[in-house]
Amino acid sequence: MMGMAAVGMALGSSPALSDPPVNPALTCAGSGPSAEHPATTVSGAAIFSLNTSTNPRTLTLILKNIGAPTPTQGDTLTGVVFSINTNPSLSYAATANPVLVPGSTIYTSSTITNPSEPLFNGTGSSWTNELNPNSFGSYGVATTGYSGLFNAGSIKVGNGGPNHSITAPGSLPSGGGYFPVVQNALQFVFTTTDTFTEADITGVKFLYGTDGNAGLPPNGNPIPCVETDFGDAPDPSIGTAAGTPTTPPNYNTTLADGGPSHVLGENVYLGLIKSDSDDGTLQNGSATADNNTATDDEDGIDLKNLPTLLTTTTSVKMNVKGTNQTSVDAVLACWIDFNRSGVFGEPMAGEGATVVVPAGTPAGTSFVLNFNGFVTPLTAGPTAVRCRISTDADWKAAPTPVGSAENGEVEDYMANGIYEPCVTSPITSLPAAPPLFSGVQFTVSPNGSMTGGISSIQCQKTINIDPATGITFVPPGTPVVASAPPTWTFTPAAGSVQVTARKMSTASGTIACTATDSAGHTCSTDPWFATGLRLKGSDPEVAASQLIPIVSRVDDYVTITNGQPGIRKLEITVNSTKFKVNSLQDGEKKTLCITSAMRDDTEGNSIYIVAKGRPGGSAEVMGEPGNGRCN
Repeated sequence: MMGMAAVGMALGSSPALSDPPVNPALTCAGSGPSAEHPATTVSGAAIFSLNTSTNPRTLTLILKNIGAPTPTQGDTLTGVVFSINTNPSLSYAATANPVLVPGSTIYTSSTITNPSEPLFNGTGSSWTNELNPNSFGSYGVATTGYSGLFNAGSIKVGNGGPNHSITAPGSLPSGGGYFPVVQNALQFVFTTTDTFTEADITGVKFLYGTDGNAGLPPNGNPIPCVETDFGDAPDPSIGTAAGTPTTPPNYNTTLADGGPSHVLGENVYLGLIKSDSDDGTLQNGSATADNNTATDDEDGIDLKNLPTLLTTTTSVKMNVKGTNQTSVDAVLACWIDFNRSGVFGEPMAGEGATVVVPAGTPAGTSFVLNFNGFVTPLTAGPTAVRCRISTDADWKAAPTPVGSAENGEVEDYMANGIYEPCVTSPITSLPAAPPLFSGVQFTVSPNGSMTGGISSIQCQKTINIDPATGITFVPPGTPVVASAPPTWTFTPAAGSVQVTARKMSTASGTIACTATDSAGHTCSTDPWFATGLRLKGSDPEVAASQLIPIVSRVDDYVTITNGQPGIRKLEITVNSTKFKVNSLQDGEKKTLCITSAMRDDTEGNSIYIVAKGRPGGSAEVMGEPGNGRCN
């Protein structure tokens, strides 16, 4: 099979918030009554992540209000206290802390926001870490003195009241006139030369409101803390937004934006590798921020098997690996943002698919998910895939692409994009050229929506084809050093590019590429090829055969180019329908339409070829979109 398609659109990429190696992140979430108005509940989350690769080490704390908007500004998240078993020495730079977490803002009045409003200056901060002697914890941060728990005099920016506290996302509390006030989340960084892990962090307690008995909820119970997995699809700002032709949509991904999360610990996860935890800030335009941080555990979908999407795609079949070594059935759910709205599953039907992963399922078992019923044609541009797995009873009853689950994992990927077909010349078969074997040649040109020539070609699938020696271009392309997948650039941009690909053996080969213009518009084409070969010395009626799995239904125009020596008969079985091409002469070329036997991509199309004739003969068999030739 030879597929010209895209896997992982390299458009609109942006760096992750934090990519250095870190230990597992610890998430602590809880709620309690506001000390100022006990009838009002305030909720908070503290995410701790320790970076041991730096000197000194850094402990990052993200403090987020995860509750619903409260009636008054006094009922906000104003601090946290915690202990560490090893009692390390932590340093805190008051003239550099805190900073806004992406997706957060600062209200300077009830109607005006200014994310650049200073939270610290040359003399101090709007928050303090200076705890007075107490029995509640050895470390902490707060934006108020909190009845003597903290040294209010060390708060240099603000007045130690509700201003600079953290309100919930959503509508701003109307009661009170305390500004500035932070909405959503803040980040604090401590440094240390001592040794400890996140597991040593204990006794986490939040401060709700601005008054109260020593600044703690009446019960004073510590908040439970767990390791948590989050997604990493593009989420540059709070909320969602549709993508452009060259940039991905904006999704709900991070903790600050209400993205998906899974508590870790149980043996239910995607792929073969158990998920690591993160701090809920990871996201970038290529959905690889989690891959690049700590363990690369994103293996639920083989990148070479991500769905290929064209604007004409009507259904998709996707293989996903899952593991469930618990005693309860799990649900595996995936979503593809076909309409590129930034919202998985809504408002377009057909964007989600689910499958049950039975209890006791071995690690890395493959499951098939089918997507259909979405509106076509699709809009070209980069888009994302999200997969989740869990045994959480509430989540299983109505799987959602956002929100929390009590176990399992979430993985995000950029799909093969959604592409318009390139303008592609008919494929020509090529004989073997030792040490390489047979191959194909075709010319790719920009389609009508592309604004210039081809500036780069990226080949994501190269099975049985060595990109370094088996792929050549006219005009010659310049390889991008250390690019994965392999990429070539063309300077100046080329009006068209002739592509030649040769196999490393007689087995079938796969090559998948996209062509991009200087404005970032990308096109794709999706032909396939294989070799029908008669083995030397075999009985004349016993033929060699090849199976070509999961062929797109649009690739219905088949070209047979007989070799020299060639074969005499070729049988092509498409799904369960057999086509015969008889009386082939050496060097002869014939074409065949297999449209009537092709099924929707939801089921996939398997093509089985059998070559008969003289031993040692061969023929090249190629398929491509008929483009009206099979009507």
